[in-house]
Amino acid sequence: MTSQDSLAALLSRAEGLIAQRKESLRLLDELVRSVFLEMFGDPVANERGFPTLALDQVASFVSGATPAKANPAFWGGGIPWVTPKDMKRSVVSSSEDSISPAALVSSPLKMITAGTPLIVVRGMILAHTIPMALSGTDCTINQDMKAIRFGDQIMPEFGLYCLHAQHGSMLQRIDTAAHGTRRFDMSRLGETPILVAPSDEQARFVAALGCTRELASHAAQAQGQADTLFSSLQHRAFTGQL
Repeated sequence: MTSQDSLAALLSRAEGLIAQRKESLRLLDELVRSVFLEMFGDPVANERGFPTLALDQVASFVSGATPAKANPAFWGGGIPWVTPKDMKRSVVSSSEDSISPAALVSSPLKMITAGTPLIVVRGMILAHTIPMALSGTDCTINQDMKAIRFGDQIMPEFGLYCLHAQHGSMLQRIDTAAHGTRRFDMSRLGETPILVAPSDEQARFVAALGCTRELASHAAQAQGQADTLFSSLQHRAFTGQL
């Protein structure tokens, strides 16, 4: 085997490791959805007969915004500004872009506390996927997203997975705006049914979710290490260091 062949094999193994890590994260998300369905059933069919209320009866929505791009004082200040491109994991703890405290004062942006469900409500991704996640840190969001603040009846993590369990039926309520992009009209999102399960059963689900989330955190760290390794290998290969 030539050195080029060895290098190609090494890069291929690194790519395979990254794919395995991503698959592990996906399977953990599927596991949580399965646990929810096992405990509470399908929220749309509601075979268990739980009381239900519309989402807008048990939660309020917080809108996002974009500070003026032309003002550099508004950007890079360390406050996460979450956009749809950041919604790739079940818990969003960082963002590609950040804003400054000055941007909060000078725009309609509001701080979203850690542990708040986030959902994408506008963008072409809604043609096939509605990204939803929990904020892992205090953050702000852009105008293509909403934060969902549940009231006392619904624990945020439970409410989020109640929505996850209805992803298919929610997709059917996505509209197309005049310029062709997809959007989730707030009245249609607000009518999504939420199971009002007993608080102790919600708490049991959230406890199970916590155990799974710890596994997911380890898997995410491992994926990050694999990504870093692969980038390093690529750089060294292309610069002749391998």
